[in-house]
Amino acid sequence: STLTPEDLRRILDLQLEHFKRAGVASNGSSATPTGPAIVGGVETVDYILERAAATGEPFLPEQVHAVVECQVTYLRVIGMVGRPAGDDGPGPEAPRAGR
Repeated sequence: STLTPEDLRRILDLQLEHFKRAGVASNGSSATPTGPAIVGGVETVDYILERAAATGEPFLPEQVHAVVECQVTYLRVIGMVGRPAGDDGPGPEAPRAGR
């Protein structure tokens, strides 16, 4: 455990910032996202790492991956991310917003 509570908050804030830029989190200004969006994964981690480094808060990729995976797991459990509506096919579930 090398992250402080402040580090966790910063990573989650940057993840939310990334969601907003991707059109996933809009704070009620739209009833639905503009289309399917993949949350979590390499693009999210890269965004967080780049933004954090730009503001003098360098994190290790392993740290950010762990926080993002934990958050995506939580969102999946509460039903906020999952397969696109109507997709009940086999295979691993890619986390998508707006289930």
